[in-house]
Amino acid sequence: MIRKFSALAVVLFATACVMPPPTVLPGERVEIGFYSVDPQIEWNRAYYSVGETWTIDGYGLQSLRFIMVPDGQSLDQKRSAFGKPLPPDEKTPVFRKSMTPNEVQEFFVETLAQN
Repeated sequence: MIRKFSALAVVLFATACVMPPPTVLPGERVEIGFYSVDPQIEWNRAYYSVGETWTIDGYGLQSLRFIMVPDGQSLDQKRSAFGKPLPPDEKTPVFRKSMTPNEVQEFFVETLAQN
């Protein structure tokens, strides 16, 4: 019985030492690559290699993702067995810096339709 309480105490202590997620405060202008965002409410923020994700209620419930896609690349980057990025095939939609907002929307929808 004492071992169970000791284990529980260790787990509770470890979770208490975890830093809270970084947040974005209302009115704080945030630059993310070429995006400029002026949030009206507080968001939790998580960073990853190709962008970042913001959420209010949790990443499993809802999230807003900012993704940096290099010119000439696709959203769904295929990789070789060794982890090396493969060039997109002819069916894969490719991002271009010169795209209009409507073309970016079509690029995103076509990418989702393929998966």
